[in-house]
Amino acid sequence: QHAGPADKQQFDPQNKLSHELHAIVGLDRYPNYLLRWSRPGYENDIDSLERKLKQRLNQIQQQKADLIARKVAATNIFKGLMIEETNGSREWSNFLNRPTNWDDVKENILH
Repeated sequence: QHAGPADKQQFDPQNKLSHELHAIVGLDRYPNYLLRWSRPGYENDIDSLERKLKQRLNQIQQQKADLIARKVAATNIFKGLMIEETNGSREWSNFLNRPTNWDDVKENILH
């Protein structure tokens, strides 16, 4: 009879990464993994695991949103530079060209 992921200690995926990873691997490898949990308090263990996995999902969603926002901001900056360039503004053109020596850096970027 399987007693859950941590027979000898309190199952704590909130604070112990090894417990979280153990459960994730178990869910991935074994059909009906949670049905194998049978020790007293297993319902609380499953609730704790569920809370932790929701936190992980929120973390993923937040990082994804941050990445999308960065890409949008970078695209908007680039578009703005291209519009300035098309309108005849040469202010950014030197910045967009790769410097070939230190004088280029001093004159065209650091000025």
